[in-house]
Parts: sequence; C-alpha cells; structure tokens
Amino acid sequence: MRFNTGQLEIPPHKSLYLHKVARHMSISKKLFIVGASGHTGSYLVQFALEAGHKVTAYSRKEMDIMNPEFQLIQGDIMLSDNLDAAMAGHDAVLSAIGPRSGGLNVLYQGMQRLIEAAKQSGVKRLLGIGGAGILEADDTHLVRDMPDFPDFLKEISAAHYLSYELLTNSGLDWTFICPPMMQAGERTGQYRHQAEKALPNATAIRFADVADLMLECAEEDLYLRRRVAIAY
Repeated sequence: MRFNTGQLEIPPHKSLYLHKVARHMSISKKLFIVGASGHTGSYLVQFALEAGHKVTAYSRKEMDIMNPEFQLIQGDIMLSDNLDAAMAGHDAVLSAIGPRSGGLNVLYQGMQRLIEAAKQSGVKRLLGIGGAGILEADDTHLVRDMPDFPDFLKEISAAHYLSYELLTNSGLDWTFICPPMMQAGERTGQYRHQAEKALPNATAIRFADVADLMLECAEEDLYLRRRVAIAY
C-alpha cells in the first residue's frame, strides 16, 4: 500500500518519518533533560536534537555528543545545590530518572527536588515518567489496587504514586507518562495513548516510544496536569 499525496507517492515506511518532520516544524525549545544518559533519557536527547531543540542534559555520567545545540551538566539531583541555576531559562524540564541500586526513594525525592528547582528557576513545564500502576482501572480503583497487580511492582508503584501526588500539588504545568513494562528497541511511533485511564491489554512499550510521546507532549503542551497511559 502507498499513501497518495497528490503528485507524490510515499511508501508506508517513510510516512512515519515525514509525520515526525512535520510535527517538529515548530519553534525550537530549550529543554532540560534529567537522567539523560539512561534508557529513555538518551532517546529524549537524540530525538530533541534531531527536532532542532536546544538541549541541556543533566546526568551523573559522561555523554559523548558533538552538537552545538547540546550542553552537558554533570551532577546528581539528590546532591546538587545549584539545580535551579542550571534549570533557569529553559522552556521545559523532562525527567527520565529511574530507580537506583540503593532504593526507590530517588523517584519521589528526586521529583521533589525537580519541583522545587523548577519553581525557584521560573520553569513552569515539568514532565516525568511513572508507571501504569497509578492509572485509573475504573471509576473507583487504580491499576495497582486490583487483585491481579503483581506483588513485585507494588513498591515501585507506591513510589510513582508519591511522585504523582507531589506533581498534583506543585502548581506546575506537569505531565506524567505512565507506561507498562518498558523494553529495548527503536522508535515505532505507533502506539496508543490517553489521559488518566489505563489502556486495555497494555503489556509493553519501548523506551524510545515513551521518549517520543514525552517529547511531543513538551513540544505541543499536550496532557497538561494529566497522567498519561501509553502502550502498543
């Protein structure tokens, strides 16, 4: 099958690429990406630079990226005392911080640090990543409250919910992407997403596609003050 666009015939494998190019033909933003060297964060940096945005990556690790629109600040959000100064002047903060070997506290304590720094620096837009367990399963229950929710996910889901509560009380223009199990693989751009309620049969999503949706939300101010379900 080919997509007819007047005089041009575009093969299906190129139509997604052209859709992304059209989506990114907007005013360049200055993005502050936290956890930039991780699975999702590295894709956020890549996609944002490809889209023509200016990127400040805040990471504990070195990042070997040669791009005039890229700046690396090495630091730890749990230890830094100048996070707000580094964040100042950006249009949005995108957090891809994940759990550490020392525990899950970094998820909600890190979110608290980001919220405080965003307020002090004057940045209103904050996007983060939680988990599908904190989405609405029905009108009265969260996914994590259902009998079949896996025991091994309950602790991290509790940390995600604490982060969500911090966001709801922050006064910022936040978005919280809540994926199911994430996995490796290149961006497909083909996935479902909706606000607040869990998607049926949501079992997996790639890190790259989570980054894709997160960047789109930052670019177009989608899902303001909402949890967002995503899945194939």
